[in-house]
Amino acid sequence: MRNEVTVRARCLMPERLIDRAVKQGARFDSVRLAGNNTLVVDCDADSARLLLALCQRFNLAASVTHLRGGSALRRFIRRRATLIPGIACALALCALFLSRLWIVDIAFTGDNAALGDAAALARSLEAWNIRPGIARNIDTALLAQRLQAEDRRYSYVGARLQGVRLLVEAVPEAPAPPLYDVDAARDLVCARDGIVVSAVVRSGMLCVKPGDAVRRGQVLIRGEEQASAEETRPIAALGKVIVRSWFSGEARLSRTEARTVDTGRRATGARLRAFGLEWPIVPARDFPAQRTEREYLPIGGMFVPLEIERLTHVETRRRESRLPADILMQRAGALALADARTALRRTGPARYALSRSWVDYGNDGDALLARAVIEIQSDAAATREALRGG
Repeated sequence: MRNEVTVRARCLMPERLIDRAVKQGARFDSVRLAGNNTLVVDCDADSARLLLALCQRFNLAASVTHLRGGSALRRFIRRRATLIPGIACALALCALFLSRLWIVDIAFTGDNAALGDAAALARSLEAWNIRPGIARNIDTALLAQRLQAEDRRYSYVGARLQGVRLLVEAVPEAPAPPLYDVDAARDLVCARDGIVVSAVVRSGMLCVKPGDAVRRGQVLIRGEEQASAEETRPIAALGKVIVRSWFSGEARLSRTEARTVDTGRRATGARLRAFGLEWPIVPARDFPAQRTEREYLPIGGMFVPLEIERLTHVETRRRESRLPADILMQRAGALALADARTALRRTGPARYALSRSWVDYGNDGDALLARAVIEIQSDAAATREALRGG
């Protein structure tokens, strides 16, 4: 490659130096004088070596000021002889690291994810030598089939590789519902107070009708059926009774709001602190009501924990202001509804349909009283055993 080396040489007769170099076979791309008999030459690497050899022969000051192209690359490689082996080692280590599994995770999905047993799956993986550090050449489809075959509690088991991570996903099966035995005599009673909305009886005798008010523990469907004109026989009552129920909550908020504000009066002081001891320098005046701001100025350095603590006492006072009615009602209504939802979660059914909710406001002295009601519809028919068990 031409014009890849720039050489600077100081000589009194630059023309004779160039002539000697050309006679020895040197080829120059450009030759110029830079003042004070300084010769600047752009040439290839072989010509640069010839010119530098002549300068050394005649004791002329010469240096290479710039390298380009292949010469610069060769010089860079010579100066960093360990770079390429280092890059090769780094690539080899990366390839070795990425060819292994370092993370094994187990995740459960679906509505019954809480029923998953991660410890049991982990023991199965450990028994098959599936642990962090093994090679990535794992048949994930076969692994998933083996896991599902060994533990029948899962309706689906999958395994997939994500870089250096093995993810095992499992979906626990839903527990089988209890079998209905028509000869196991039982009644269905009311699980909560309310008003009957509708009733569907599959077996037994209905004891209520829509519009009836029912109480907790009251029999809704009696476990009997007509065996003959004069006799009945006990059976397992089965059916659904939808009941409208209410859950309430309340909140009480004062119509005035007290805030702490600064009066603008300030008093400053300082004290010296070291090793847990304090020495007052300038005492700060105290106010009946105040807040204190502290600043610390280290003066002893790392080995002598000496510092000055600057105190600023800011006088404060409480100011009462009357809240706007709309803001007060908004806050009280939100708190009352939250209280009603807490009651619903604590004592209400797990499954229900929300009908409506509302908030009523009243006065309680100088405070605003908000009462919230949430109305739901749910199946209130339950066995006595379920009622006793909560």
